[in-house]
Amino acid sequence: MSRKWLERTEKLFGEQTIDDLSQKTVAVLGLGGVGGAAAEAVCRMGVGKLVLIDNDTVDITNLNRQLFATADMVGQSKCLAAKKRLLSINPDLNIICYERFFLPENSDFLFDEKPDLILDAIAPESHKSPSPDSNCSGEAATCI
Repeated sequence: MSRKWLERTEKLFGEQTIDDLSQKTVAVLGLGGVGGAAAEAVCRMGVGKLVLIDNDTVDITNLNRQLFATADMVGQSKCLAAKKRLLSINPDLNIICYERFFLPENSDFLFDEKPDLILDAIAPESHKSPSPDSNCSGEAATCI
């Protein structure tokens, strides 16, 4: 697909920024209300690779507040529901789905993807994101 769909973004930020974004990897931990909106915004920015991490399925109670929750997705993996929608926006986006919990003690799979940015959208009552002394510092990745 051509970059015409990013034309307005390019006018705002410049061609070099769009080129740079196309080479970046962003990871989103959790695909509920906040994570779903974040993942779609990142997709629409023109990022080249998106790593999605969520072990949950779409529940009927998600329909009122979660972007990827639609009636036809109830019972499906949130990762796969997100991937379907995001690829309908940008078919060239490289999406890696991990249908698993993120835990600091099993975080190697995330850092193997070499994310430039990690967005923590994990619900407070669930398993939490990397601790400050994990790989999420320095040049490895920026954590938000």
